[in-house]
Amino acid sequence: MRTSHKWILALAILAVACGDDKKDDGEDCPDGSVCPDDVTGGDGDGTGGDGDGTGGDGDGDGTGGDGDGTGGDGDTGGDGDSLPDGGSGGDGDTGGDGDTGGDGDTGGDGDGPPMDGTQNAYCTADEDCGQDLGCYTGTNVCNATCESDDDCTALGDTFTCSSFAGVCRAECDEDTACPGGLECLDVAGGAGAQRCGHPEPEPPAPVAGDATFASCAEDGDCSGSGVCDRNACTIACGEDADCDSVASGDGTAACSQSRSVCSIECEDGDNCPGDSTCQDVFGGIFRCAGTE
Repeated sequence: MRTSHKWILALAILAVACGDDKKDDGEDCPDGSVCPDDVTGGDGDGTGGDGDGTGGDGDGDGTGGDGDGTGGDGDTGGDGDSLPDGGSGGDGDTGGDGDTGGDGDTGGDGDGPPMDGTQNAYCTADEDCGQDLGCYTGTNVCNATCESDDDCTALGDTFTCSSFAGVCRAECDEDTACPGGLECLDVAGGAGAQRCGHPEPEPPAPVAGDATFASCAEDGDCSGSGVCDRNACTIACGEDADCDSVASGDGTAACSQSRSVCSIECEDGDNCPGDSTCQDVFGGIFRCAGTE
């Protein structure tokens, strides 16, 4: 038994000695033998180098998706609170004085006769005078109505009753003054008799544009200075030149000496102005005239 132990110990020592002296392939071992090919080399001591490469950047090309969602209905707002009553506003500032207006045009003379239908007012018919008054057309004046001279004595010593007109009138002459600003005038158609009254007002100056030849029955149907002649509105004239600006259609305007108005000479079938037509007014004499 002791002999076996000795052999085992000797082999172990031999194994250790060979392990400490390992050689590369082909080199001699300590005992002079050649090391076998399968002898493993010792651990290497070198450290591997760090890797230096940097990874490439990735492309960011993706497109965002469509946002198609629809918003929900909004909530109904609550009732608003009532506002308190406002306070009274303060007094406004007083406005400044306005500019003084320019001078107005000067009015016409106030010398015309009164036209209000009172005693001694101007008139052309009874309708122009007030209650219990009538128009003495001989001198265009409103006076009291009467049946005899006694009805007129209260008006003055010179008043008598016109039995024809049934209206009081004041007689006058060169030595007798007329009351109420009236003038002593010759009575129209009175064979030289004179009475107090108003003269006929001056007619307005003729204006060619008033010769419209519109239909009429009397002067009052015509505008401005227009007068009614042969049922058509024309204007007064003294000579042919006064009618030069009157519209005459196909005819010729001239002053009628017998009528003292602008008349339009025409031939049968001619066009006439206004409402008038070319008519035979007397034995083959054609003039523009209205229709009765």
